[in-house]
Amino acid sequence: MKKGRYFTASIFIVNKGEVLLHRHKKFNILLPVGGYLKNNELPHEAAIREAKEECGLNVKILTDQKFLKSKRLSEIPSGEYLNLIKAKKDCEQIDFTFFGFSKNRKIKKEKGIEDFFWFSKRDLEEVKIDKKTKKYAIESIKRYNKIIKL
Repeated sequence: MKKGRYFTASIFIVNKGEVLLHRHKKFNILLPVGGYLKNNELPHEAAIREAKEECGLNVKILTDQKFLKSKRLSEIPSGEYLNLIKAKKDCEQIDFTFFGFSKNRKIKKEKGIEDFFWFSKRDLEEVKIDKKTKKYAIESIKRYNKIIKL
């Protein structure tokens, strides 16, 4: 693992009122899709790329914002949360957390990625999961239901 501080992006992907999480191989916990930002990559671009690479899904950022664009300025999605994660003793991740959605549920796993699971709000109440992940997962489903209007 890298030393220092690094930018990462994660995305809670929702489809049909359920959120996608995967079991992290190293830490054996349920997490959203995510990873490190590449050079010159914007956080929302990294979240979309990671979704495609890790599970084969084409996703869109879940937002009802209208973004302004001019010759000099482009507003971009800022994400729902910005977290400082202590990954190891000498490594911290500055994570941009996004909510997103996919029209497809068919997972194509990246090599080395453990199992993926779709969770309803009810499932999330019954599964062993950390508080932050549960909170964000439930919020992403609520946002999906509000914007996409099932």
